[in-house]
Amino acid sequence: ERGIKVIELNLSGRLWLIEGIRKFRAVLKEQRPAIVHSLLFKAELLARLAMGKSNNHIGSFVNDSYTEVRYRNQSFVKNMKLNVYRYIDSITARNVYCFTSITKAVAETNGAKLHIDRNKIHTIYRGRSIEKFEVNHPPLEQKPFLFIVVARLLKRKGYMELVRAAKLIAAKRQDFRISVAGEGHDGKLIEQSVQQEGLETYFEFLGRRQDVPELLK
Repeated sequence: ERGIKVIELNLSGRLWLIEGIRKFRAVLKEQRPAIVHSLLFKAELLARLAMGKSNNHIGSFVNDSYTEVRYRNQSFVKNMKLNVYRYIDSITARNVYCFTSITKAVAETNGAKLHIDRNKIHTIYRGRSIEKFEVNHPPLEQKPFLFIVVARLLKRKGYMELVRAAKLIAAKRQDFRISVAGEGHDGKLIEQSVQQEGLETYFEFLGRRQDVPELLK
């Protein structure tokens, strides 16, 4: 709508990375961008390998991927797989000119785990200006009191802590509900935790939603 070109690479299959490097290099040759800003692991990896060592490639840290808490909460096999990803991440990160990070804490953790010079990581906080959204908060004494969570169903998003918090509130016989919007590979584990604590009547799992602004409103 604003005249910004969107180019999709339409990658699939096991050879997505090889195909992606070829297609991405073709885009770079045609568009000749002044800056390439990549986000999330697969896109980061593709850009790093396609561009090599570059002074106009900016990477992004949006996840606390290698925190000690994650290692403690995962199985040995999952930690071994995570270490493989971390090794690949660390080696290819040397090609990137600098990084943006959504918080200083994420910058510190990823910088240390990936052996990146801290001066190459710049924190730019990410958020939303509520003035841009139509907000209609109900009174705080509404019954039931409604909590809404919008996040992927991953343990590291704080869902297990959410279940424990809900148990504490339920023990005080408070009237509340928790609606969860999102999907993720820990979904069954989180729902099982809710069931084990006998909190099914308090939780509603909405799945993937495309109407989050309306849902929050």
